[in-house]
Amino acid sequence: MPSSATLAAIGLLCLSLLVALILGVDLMRFVARVPALTTADHVDEYRRVVARQMYGALFVLAMFIAAAAVMIVGTALELTSLFEWAYLVVLSGVIGVVGAWNKSVERKAKAITAEGEYARQRDEIVHVWMKRPLPNW
Repeated sequence: MPSSATLAAIGLLCLSLLVALILGVDLMRFVARVPALTTADHVDEYRRVVARQMYGALFVLAMFIAAAAVMIVGTALELTSLFEWAYLVVLSGVIGVVGAWNKSVERKAKAITAEGEYARQRDEIVHVWMKRPLPNW
């Protein structure tokens, strides 16, 4: 039976996995529904979707760091064994697979078709998405 520290870390990673899946599906639905930014409403919705991606990515990262910290402290206090790290390695691998899938959807969202002013706004949104931790538009 895993220790309470290991169970807490597993819970944090499962929460990360759930959020990563929700974010990926959200972005995938947007890209499927809006193949091109042709109206100001599309651009506004694109901003909102991207903002959710940015906040969600920080949340997933924080949960991942928290899970590792719980396990490190648990190991240091001899509450967990090194063998129990296998749970985290396996879950981290699953999160990595979901992250790779999210990246493929993200590439499609970054390359969404737009013209004129909408293309400039898309490029600005993508720049913030890739270069800053939080949306600032």
